[in-house]
Amino acid sequence: MSAAPATATVAATALAVVDPRLVFLLRASTKFTLVEAALQDADEAIDDLEHALHMLRPCTCEREMVERWERWDRERYCRRRR
Repeated sequence: MSAAPATATVAATALAVVDPRLVFLLRASTKFTLVEAALQDADEAIDDLEHALHMLRPCTCEREMVERWERWDRERYCRRRR
């Protein structure tokens, strides 16, 4: 019975270490294989990869918005703890 939690912990740790850039490259390779085998349209594959690339490197305005939010949240949290 104790094997399942250990396996889940190992899987969670392995997922936490994976470089998202390598995941994108693997996804691109898979999309190429699907297009080459005529199992997916090239336009659909590109659209999927554009979305994945956007998630990997969001535009500057989104990064700035997230940074402002994180900074505001940290400042609020620090004020609350004083």
